[in-house]
Amino acid sequence: MRYFIFLFFPVLLFSQVITPRDTLYLKNGQVFPCSITSIEKNLVKVLSDEEGVESAASVTRINKIFLEDNGIIYTSENGYSNTMDYFETYTTKRIDRWEKELQRSEEEKERQKELEERKKQRLQQIAEKNIYTPEPDDEVRDYSGNVENKWSFGVYYVPEFSGELSYYRVYSLDDDNYYITSNSASSLFESHLTYSVLKNLRLFIDVGFISVSDESRSETHTRYIEGDSESDYGYDNEADYKFLNINFGCKYYLTGLKENRVRAFVSAGFGKQLAFIEQKAEDLFSDDEPDYQLDNNMKEFLEEMNSPWNFNIGFGAEYYFNKSLSLYSAIKIYYLRRTAEYNERYLNDTYTRSSQREIKNSGFNTRIGLGLNFYF
Repeated sequence: MRYFIFLFFPVLLFSQVITPRDTLYLKNGQVFPCSITSIEKNLVKVLSDEEGVESAASVTRINKIFLEDNGIIYTSENGYSNTMDYFETYTTKRIDRWEKELQRSEEEKERQKELEERKKQRLQQIAEKNIYTPEPDDEVRDYSGNVENKWSFGVYYVPEFSGELSYYRVYSLDDDNYYITSNSASSLFESHLTYSVLKNLRLFIDVGFISVSDESRSETHTRYIEGDSESDYGYDNEADYKFLNINFGCKYYLTGLKENRVRAFVSAGFGKQLAFIEQKAEDLFSDDEPDYQLDNNMKEFLEEMNSPWNFNIGFGAEYYFNKSLSLYSAIKIYYLRRTAEYNERYLNDTYTRSSQREIKNSGFNTRIGLGLNFYF
């Protein structure tokens, strides 16, 4: 019984099996597809397609050899069709080419592996955030998460108020007369700064400023028909009201509503209005010094009346043009509470009078506005 002898030994030439490109036709009739790595006078080394290891075959057992790009290079009747140097050069160059092909294949595998790993990480992030984040090539993109942008800054405009954002003027506050007037401010601008602490939760601070000036002049002239007596009196009043509104709170975003560009949110917060008031009154027609002394804390009283605490809740929706710019609208309900104390001391040649008033005021107002946010 005749045996075809192969000497097997592993080699680390390639990281994967090369597709067979050559063929050995054995004298016993067997056909052996392979890839030839070396040709010697009495020995042919090949890479098998099954094990990926290099083997050696004795030329005495071979009927003919087919070599890629060269055709039949050996027959048992005629021997080799070219020199050993030619075959050595050819097989060496071909092995170099195979190694480059395998290197490119390995690089492609690494790239595919990296893409798969990134996809797994993205899916894991989506599962953790519980929001939809499409692939970069998807037609609809999710701009609403803005995970990379922790901060946002914007402006918020409130054109109208339901209820009154009031400033108070006191005309008189004594035993007989007690008048406090309320005037409604027409509009409000606020700056809006937020910071993301969780996937759908942002802390915010709002700062707004209102300035109101009030000037009035009153004159009365009296002339009597009989006699030459007459009287003139009048006052020139000026008041300057400045209000600084500061609010702190949080905003919680709900799921996207339309193509992941629009998200609803709810908010809650608290804050305070700080008032800075200057008043001046001038008697137009009297140069006489008054025969009494009046001391009061009118300025402090007015500032306290105009510095209420507030608690607010609201809801709205935000539309994202891209990951850096959005437009939003919100409706907020404010509960405001203020407390102020007025103290007065009146002194003349006859008597001294002291009076004290404490005022507590609370109420609700509703503000509807429109804002623009920049994320960074």
